[in-house]
Amino acid sequence: MSVMSMYNAVILIVVDCVGLFGNVSFVLLTLLFKQFRKSMCALLMGMVSFCDSVMEIVIIVISICGLSGCTFYQHTCFHILAIPIFLNCVQTGLMFCISVDRLIAVAWPLWYQSIHTTLLFTVSFVPGVAFGSVVVITGLVYLEPNETIPVCNVPVSMNPTTFNLWNKANLGINILMILIYLIACFILWRKARKSSSDYIKTQVTVMKTIICIMVFYIVTWLLPDFISLVKEGFALEHEVLTYAPSFFAHLCFTGNFYIYMWRNKSYRECFKKMCMGVYGERNASLLVTRMESSNRVATTTVY
Repeated sequence: MSVMSMYNAVILIVVDCVGLFGNVSFVLLTLLFKQFRKSMCALLMGMVSFCDSVMEIVIIVISICGLSGCTFYQHTCFHILAIPIFLNCVQTGLMFCISVDRLIAVAWPLWYQSIHTTLLFTVSFVPGVAFGSVVVITGLVYLEPNETIPVCNVPVSMNPTTFNLWNKANLGINILMILIYLIACFILWRKARKSSSDYIKTQVTVMKTIICIMVFYIVTWLLPDFISLVKEGFALEHEVLTYAPSFFAHLCFTGNFYIYMWRNKSYRECFKKMCMGVYGERNASLLVTRMESSNRVATTTVY
């Protein structure tokens, strides 16, 4: 293993450990506090963090093995990463469903509030599970010759057919998410100009937080492809450019918890309570609840 490879492995371990702490904390917050379990968007973000956690645990173990001098083989690498790859596809599907969730919430609020959370939560897994199943099956069917590989990560573990399917599908889903958020933001902007109701104010707050998450997710997801295109287009051979895409790809999985801590007081307060071992039903007062004076309908911000 070269010196640059060792530095890269150490950096990825550090990044993944930081991300793992945040994602596990996010999952625990979702499980321990009822207000987050009752929110569709919060539930989906909790599942996204769970999927990210599995990927980070596996990559940390693989990176440690790489530092210890282990030799990786194509088939073994793909078999080890098959479940994380599947969950990564599920995560992509969930991120897409969150964008649809936000669009429905601002465009058809009455219908959105009448939908049963359990049904919507279950349906949200369908796109990601279908996507993940196709990617993993394709990877198993078109396995490359079982040769040694320098590192074991998601792109390297895949054969060209599977990688192109996975990469282009992710690119298409990200573009579609951007379009959906643009439409949702435009609808919300128009409604906010005409109404200052508590529901609209809540949706504006929610949208700002989710957009921060999505911008971080999409930028860190697209940067590896951009760096690879620049490297190939200008025939650049610098070793840093070989490892830089993996850094941004791993950074993609770390942001959820830290952005929520920055943007959302309710999550911050619940995290403090969790650290002190105080959680459960008595923390319901941490909800940010606004009461409509006209119809006495409570709207809750937990995002």
